[in-house]
Amino acid sequence: MGTGLPAAIGAQLANPEKPVLALCGDGGLMMAVHELHTAVAEELPITTVVFNNDDYAIISEEAERSYGLESGAYGWPSAALDFPTIAEGMGMTAFRADGVADLENRVSEAIARDEPVLIEVRTDPDEPQASAFMEGA
Repeated sequence: MGTGLPAAIGAQLANPEKPVLALCGDGGLMMAVHELHTAVAEELPITTVVFNNDDYAIISEEAERSYGLESGAYGWPSAALDFPTIAEGMGMTAFRADGVADLENRVSEAIARDEPVLIEVRTDPDEPQASAFMEGA
């Protein structure tokens, strides 16, 4: 958790001629949110897609499953984060995408811009997390 954007920075530096796309959850991105500024300061044309469900959902899910904590125990729905505003505050171009077709268009547009871009996708906090799929649930 939290390695998506730093890894994308490394991939971009190692392959400057190739487009790089980072896929991040909102909790994971919050663990390295300062790296958005690194991408801007170093003029790295990374496209960061953040899936925002207002929760450290993979942690909440495990806490619920293993310790009986309330669903969304590590969430922050009453203090929602606006990732486009955060990114724009760091000098980055940012968009929101609504649905798969809009996301495809936004990613194509972001890559064509040849600059760091963030795309926020709102997701359902009750959507199963990666851990559920990895366990075969």
